[in-house]
Amino acid sequence: MRLLIVLLFFPLIALAQKSAVVNGLVVDENDKPVSGAIVNLIGKNTTVNTNDSGRFSITVPADRQVALLFFAEGFNSTRKTLFLRPGESEHITVKLSVFSGNLDPVIVVNPNKGRREPGRITIDPSRTQLNPSPIAGIE
Repeated sequence: MRLLIVLLFFPLIALAQKSAVVNGLVVDENDKPVSGAIVNLIGKNTTVNTNDSGRFSITVPADRQVALLFFAEGFNSTRKTLFLRPGESEHITVKLSVFSGNLDPVIVVNPNKGRREPGRITIDPSRTQLNPSPIAGIE
């Protein structure tokens, strides 16, 4: 009976040991915690955010190299590569540098300029005084 129980739970125990945990802290250049930073496991659909004190915890696959990408608004992204054994727990501190570059300008262009649609009325501002109004004469 004991052998049967061990054989039933052995696959579950083996599966549970196929992962590792990375705990850490994300700070800025002045060693102040960065809250709301995103920690992304590259190649998987696993993402966590740091809490108000900049701490995070993420489960990663074990026995292979994994890459974590750290980014936050106003900071340059940073990548860390780790190799962990099954059941291992690693604590890391990641320092993000402030983004000091310039963003490219955004130009909005209307490709449909002059487009006509049924039910759409376009008013020429220079002719607004000529348009009939139910309250004529009140400006």
